[in-house]
Amino acid sequence: MITFAIPQGKRGFNKNRNIIKNIQQLLADYNYFSDICTLLKKLSDL
Repeated sequence: MITFAIPQGKRGFNKNRNIIKNIQQLLADYNYFSDICTLLKKLSDL
């Protein structure tokens, strides 16, 4: 889990939480993409 410095106020907290969610989504998309690449590579090696 990626954590940021303690934000000041609720607005800052919500902003940081959105940043964390965006980073997690990017990581999930990257993992999905790399899985597809791995699958294609295995298929091409057959």
